[in-house]
Amino acid sequence: MQTPTPMIAGIACTPVGLILVFTAVITPQWREGHVRLGKGSAVRTDGLWESCLRVAEPELKLCWPVSGADPRDAGVLWARGLLLGSLFLSGVGIVLAGIGARCWMDFPQRNVAGASGVVIMLSGLLCLATLGIYAWHL
Repeated sequence: MQTPTPMIAGIACTPVGLILVFTAVITPQWREGHVRLGKGSAVRTDGLWESCLRVAEPELKLCWPVSGADPRDAGVLWARGLLLGSLFLSGVGIVLAGIGARCWMDFPQRNVAGASGVVIMLSGLLCLATLGIYAWHL
């Protein structure tokens, strides 16, 4: 029996989503603002785990772990938790999709594959909720 095309498309697209969520977790550019430094200016970026300062003249970038009030900020804590939960759910969804859409079996396990789709959709909703919460707390 041949694996249905939507299952193959889901198995191909889900790892891409997982990579994008992982990139969102580690990127230091969730928040960006300009900072005056004497005669020049710099750009400060804040992420969930680190902050960076980029100076144009001379070309310099300095990063440090988030410290101070930000780690205790409820919006940042919620964003961290939701994104890590989204990463976990994406991984679980990929495993379930692999189990449900086994190409070497006579019949794919459609219920398991359907459950993987629901889990992956929940993962995407967690990502969107993270963006909403973080933007609301800016």
